[in-house]
Amino acid sequence: NIIVLKLPAVGGLAHILTVDALQKALPAGVVNFVTGAGRKTMGPIMQTGLVDCLGFIGGAKATDALIVQHPKPHRLKIFSQLEGKNIAVVLPDADLDVAAAQILLGSLNYNGQRCTACKLVMPHVDVADALVEKLVAKINALKVGLPWESGVNITPLPEPTKPQYLEGLIADAIEK
Repeated sequence: NIIVLKLPAVGGLAHILTVDALQKALPAGVVNFVTGAGRKTMGPIMQTGLVDCLGFIGGAKATDALIVQHPKPHRLKIFSQLEGKNIAVVLPDADLDVAAAQILLGSLNYNGQRCTACKLVMPHVDVADALVEKLVAKINALKVGLPWESGVNITPLPEPTKPQYLEGLIADAIEK
């Protein structure tokens, strides 16, 4: 068996350490990785029919696009985590300082541009207002700047279309 790991377009360098560790622990040629746009790089690999198992984290549309390219999709074993929202549930007895700090870390680490980012917070009604106050205070204390500047917490987004996308999400949330 061999492993082909397709690195994500953003944050892919983080996986190089994982690949390096796997390559040191396993025989040569067992672990391989490819880079590039997923649909362009993985489509041809899927079309070979040599893929027995597809592990995928991302969107359902992208997963479906890969599966249908396999010549025998009904025989393909699939392990996927799709459209994850990574919910933070805050119970009434939670330490709200800890909860706010962890929500902030989970949602804004890497500017929130990772599949495991916290995308939804569900506080108990008894602590919701207090939690929001703590989150607002923590967010207002964040420093915006360039990655190499000291003490910076929020840096530019990695893709040119992201600001417009996020503005749309904010407008939608305000409207609702």
